[in-house]
Amino acid sequence: VRGHNRQQHRNCQAMAGVAIMMTKQDFMVLMVEAGNAYSTKVEKGQMSAYYDMLSQYSDDSLRQAFRDHIRSSEWFPKVSQVIALIEGSAKQKSADSWGRVLKEIRQTGSYGEPRVSPEIAEAIAKIGGWKHVCSLTHRELEFKAKDFAEVITSPTNGIEYKPTNAGAINELQNCRTNQI
Repeated sequence: VRGHNRQQHRNCQAMAGVAIMMTKQDFMVLMVEAGNAYSTKVEKGQMSAYYDMLSQYSDDSLRQAFRDHIRSSEWFPKVSQVIALIEGSAKQKSADSWGRVLKEIRQTGSYGEPRVSPEIAEAIAKIGGWKHVCSLTHRELEFKAKDFAEVITSPTNGIEYKPTNAGAINELQNCRTNQI
């Protein structure tokens, strides 16, 4: 019954658009499978250390990163390699995020609200705000892209993910109350 309730909760999270985090038990199974792919025995201490460093990532992201690594490397992945596969390089992350900003400038303009992640929205705020960014010339946007890249990729930028999707939060709350 407990496992069934956990699965119901995970289904509710998925329907609400919330990233499903991997349980420690599921992570250990993933590590053993990865070890099997490399004919390597993965020790419990190693699994625990990896889980501590990677538990912040979603179930899907972790599974995809391990699959990608297995396809492209002949050695068991290091934690840093798994993180790099999930997050991409800082430069690529910055370029992708700036591309989203430029797309929103074209589609939404300065009078609308940009439809971007909370992380990107906060970076925009730190470089002058949405209306300011929309008012820049093409040439000025090229320079502003460098400022944006510094903010979005800096480990000390103070930007952290804060859920703002009220609908998803309400859906999760409804799922929790229906399970009780």
